[in-house]
Amino acid sequence: MEGAAYSVGVLTVSDRVSQGTSEDKSGPVLKDLIEAGLKGAKVVATAVIPDEIPRIQEVTLPSCCILVGDRTIDLVGLVY
Repeated sequence: MEGAAYSVGVLTVSDRVSQGTSEDKSGPVLKDLIEAGLKGAKVVATAVIPDEIPRIQEVTLPSCCILVGDRTIDLVGLVY
């Protein structure tokens, strides 16, 4: 991660995207926005998981807070 001031992980939480029945449109956009708009930021990891509380806790607690990034940005969207 040479040259980056801090690392960021982008996590998309979606049942449909995780099942492959829908395309992840927000994750790639967020990655681009972070790298273009946050000076010194580098997205070092991206992932898609289902909208299940135990799985979200399993991934976000250790990965986003300790191992993956220096910053956590939550993007929550509901589609009906």
